[in-house]
This record gives sequence, structure tokens and C-alpha cells, in this order.
Amino acid sequence: MCWSKKVRPCKDRETFGTGFTFRTETDREEFRAALIALQYRVESSPSNNNSELPNGICIVRFQSVKPSELDDAVIELFRLAKKYCGDYDGWETQVISQ
Repeated sequence: MCWSKKVRPCKDRETFGTGFTFRTETDREEFRAALIALQYRVESSPSNNNSELPNGICIVRFQSVKPSELDDAVIELFRLAKKYCGDYDGWETQVISQ
């Protein structure tokens, strides 16, 4: 089990990460360029040649993790990914034990 009994309290702002996949490198790069205005940082750009959408990108931003603000961020990113023929792969935030 990966849950710890000692978990630091959730703060109002955390590092929020999310992943996407794209059919072409060009789509991924155009998506990457659009992220700059939204203050995201690219953490990695993995490739998986055995996938229909082989060009991945993982991004992070320090932001509010309040449910309504997190929902807004995810919806914004989901729509942006669709604009560049991408697929949303989910979000995560780090939990650090004390």
C-alpha cells in the first residue's frame, strides 16, 4: 500500500501536473507553445512509438488546488489539447509525508 499515515496538510497552492498525448510532434510542439501564456512548465516529452498518439508531454504549474479552480484548469487544458488534436491523460499532485 502506498498511503502513508503521516501526510502533510493540503495547502491552498500545490504543484499541479498533467499529461497529454498527440498524434504528431508538430501538434505537441504547437500545444507546448500555447502553454507558455498559461504559465506551465514542461517537465518531460516522452514518446511511445507503439501508440496511436505517440507524442507525450507532461506539464506542471504551481497553482490553487481548490476543487473549483482545479476543475477550471483541467477544462482549459482539455480544450487546448483538443485544439491541437491531443488527448488528456490525467492530472496529479504530489503528497509528501512528514
